[in-house]
Amino acid sequence: MTTVSATVLLLAICGHGVANIGVVLEKGMPFTQVRKQLLDQRWKPVRSQQTEHLAVDRALLERHIVEVESCTVDSFCIFRYTKGTKCLKVVAQGETLPGLLIVGWDMACPSKKHAAK
Repeated sequence: MTTVSATVLLLAICGHGVANIGVVLEKGMPFTQVRKQLLDQRWKPVRSQQTEHLAVDRALLERHIVEVESCTVDSFCIFRYTKGTKCLKVVAQGETLPGLLIVGWDMACPSKKHAAK
């Protein structure tokens, strides 16, 4: 199991309800709706440092969704945001931007080791 897949499984179990971020997050919500709420609440997209991208994340980057960190071959995608000292990782699944649905989230900030990659 890859790190991304393990993260997705953990988030799918843990991410639920309303996070303490000023935005309503629920499983099954469209990613575009959540993203708009986050940007409206002044959450800043964290630009991905990844250099290799699969078709789904490459398509998202072409649509200026710069916060896509990575997507798996089964179309689970990780997006990162910050607001002050808070961090938010959102996981969505889908093959196209309109079809991306929220499956989980996490408020843990990435370790410095992870962020440096």
